[in-house]
Amino acid sequence: MSDDIFHDEALNRRFERDGYVVIALLDSTAVNDLTAQASEILPADPPINDPQGAAYASYFDLDRRQAASTLIRRFVEPALAKVLKGYRPLFSTFFWKPSDGPETTIHQHSPYTSELAAKVVNCWCPLIDCRDGAGALEIVPRSHWLTQHIQVPMRPAYWQSFAAMLQTDYLETIAIPAGHAVLFDDTMPHGAAANARPVDRLATLTTMVPQHGLPAYVVGDEDETAVVAYAAVDEFAYSDMFHGRLPPRDQWQAAERIGVGCDWIDAAECRRRLRERGVLPRSHWRRRVSRASQSLMEKIGW
Repeated sequence: MSDDIFHDEALNRRFERDGYVVIALLDSTAVNDLTAQASEILPADPPINDPQGAAYASYFDLDRRQAASTLIRRFVEPALAKVLKGYRPLFSTFFWKPSDGPETTIHQHSPYTSELAAKVVNCWCPLIDCRDGAGALEIVPRSHWLTQHIQVPMRPAYWQSFAAMLQTDYLETIAIPAGHAVLFDDTMPHGAAANARPVDRLATLTTMVPQHGLPAYVVGDEDETAVVAYAAVDEFAYSDMFHGRLPPRDQWQAAERIGVGCDWIDAAECRRRLRERGVLPRSHWRRRVSRASQSLMEKIGW
């Protein structure tokens, strides 16, 4: 499903297997410059209603979203063009998790383009080192395209009834230094760890879509199973949906419809499918041995 996304075949293979890859994206000079310029756009303090860092100060702010997207893209777009092929940025935004900010619970994004089955790649790049307990990205490894599911607003995720199991048994923290990026499949359940440090964690997210992908509002149809994409005027369609800024219904132009938007599975089937992909629950002895070995190698510098 990830054929020809990356110029590098090794990255293609890893992305297809794991649903994500980690790359060095911005050098220290770029990180410092982007951080400094971000302070000129963002407010002095995070919004009071945004303790998790859910982009209320950027993507969901009508006055800042364009400036934030333009700024971030100026830094990351040239670097991503060297890594991805046939893709372009749709939008970029900041995720600002304050000191002692709580965990961002796992979630799954709605599609952003009219091609509902298109591969979308998110580029999450922190501007400060992100280790355990420091607001790092968290994912359920190899859970991309685990079942037929198109997430839309007001419709629960296929894993909603067993979210606690995913959180407890499968969620993994991806620790990376500032300027490195996690490129992950948009269908993968993900979140962010709490930020236990005395400093804020600022990260960028750039959503990469196929070159000719058209921005769209994606909603559930009246029969409660179908999903419909409607053409949008710009890249901030989901932000407009959040603010209730959809055009009048008689002006909607349908671009694509899928009759069955979700193939529901239960916790047991989810475990089985993850096991088939080589993903074991945290309590499994093989996974405990693997994690212990990895920790030992990190301590001795291997």
